[in-house]
Amino acid sequence: MADQVPPTRMALQTYKGKKAGASKGHQLLKKKADALKARFRDIAKEIYKTKGTMSESCSTAYFSLTAAQRTTSPA
Repeated sequence: MADQVPPTRMALQTYKGKKAGASKGHQLLKKKADALKARFRDIAKEIYKTKGTMSESCSTAYFSLTAAQRTTSPA
């Protein structure tokens, strides 16, 4: 079993300070996690838009390539 905390005023102040520091640290970590999640969502949206643009560009390029091959083939 862990050592007992002496029931003194100084011990109470020490543990209150530790609790306040832990609470502040927890809040800061929550804010950081929220900011990282928001940043991830923004990056994911950008990737989604880029993929859509690339899909359209590739299909247009493929259509142009097949059209050029049809016009230049000696058939």
